Amino acid sequence: MRHKITIQQWGADSPPVNAAGEPSGSWSTHLTVWAEVSLNLSREITEIGLQAVRRGTFKVWYDDTITHDMRITYDSITYEIEGITEIRNREGLEISAQALVD
Repeated sequence: MRHKITIQQWGADSPPVNAAGEPSGSWSTHLTVWAEVSLNLSREITEIGLQAVRRGTFKVWYDDTITHDMRITYDSITYEIEGITEIRNREGLEISAQALVD
């Protein structure tokens, strides 16, 4: 594992919703870890039209604090976590994620 990634978690403010009814809070660093990174760029049709999508697979050492509601930043791009799969009896985690690219 030779790439450093940051796993972020959402921290809700108090109250968790602002006056406009939008979520209130910010993303903060949960962990910074070494990972094996595999990326793929494709084009997909989304609700806003044709969009470049970067999909990533991030393999990290096992950590049971990583959850689906977190996100990953790597190489200045933010990836939304789509799935987490345990690798061999808690040896590691394989995290699938995607980012929309401008």
